[in-house]
Amino acid sequence: MALTPGGGRSPSTKPRLDKARLDKSRSNAPRPGGSARWPRSASIAVLRLGLLMGGLVIILDLFFILLDQHSANADDIQTFDLMDLFLNVVLFSVLGVLVVRQTGRTLAGALA
Repeated sequence: MALTPGGGRSPSTKPRLDKARLDKSRSNAPRPGGSARWPRSASIAVLRLGLLMGGLVIILDLFFILLDQHSANADDIQTFDLMDLFLNVVLFSVLGVLVVRQTGRTLAGALA
């Protein structure tokens, strides 16, 4: 084995396997017959972010109800309702993205 100019190991040599790492990675793998466990942190993230976004959606809905009550034109009411629906979809989509980003689980984002 020839020494490299930097004094380190040559690129052709393979690193040794660490048995402790190998055993640890095997214990985290899901069992073939069972499903992976749902971590508690995912449940907390779904509840916390769900309550925060749900509060924003409720405030937004109340604002648009107020606008509906104060407008006399039917076209304005229809426009406000469409804007409310669009913003609700956007907020719930952002909620799903945030939960997936925090937990790393797509199912958690769908549930949120």
